[in-house]
Amino acid sequence: MLYFSYGSNMSTPRLRKRVPSACVVAVARLLKHRLKFHKKSKDDSGKCDAECTNDEKDVVYGVVFGIAASEKPELDKHEGLNDGYEEKSVSIYAKEVKN
Repeated sequence: MLYFSYGSNMSTPRLRKRVPSACVVAVARLLKHRLKFHKKSKDDSGKCDAECTNDEKDVVYGVVFGIAASEKPELDKHEGLNDGYEEKSVSIYAKEVKN
């Protein structure tokens, strides 16, 4: 499955600690969104969301990873799905990365 990551999850080594199958597929842009740093983690680090603004000037840059579907529940647990983060499908503009 494909996973669009932004912020600290763009780090391949960091993501692979949670999802060992992660491999870079593309670099991408999510239009009409911006990073909003308005959350605090349990370790007191700052956390962000890709907030929809519908403003043509706003863009979030990220990385698309291929991950094993069987590892998604573990990623969801680490990301706090349904506990401050929600999952959504988005359209992105991507450029494939040749491995």
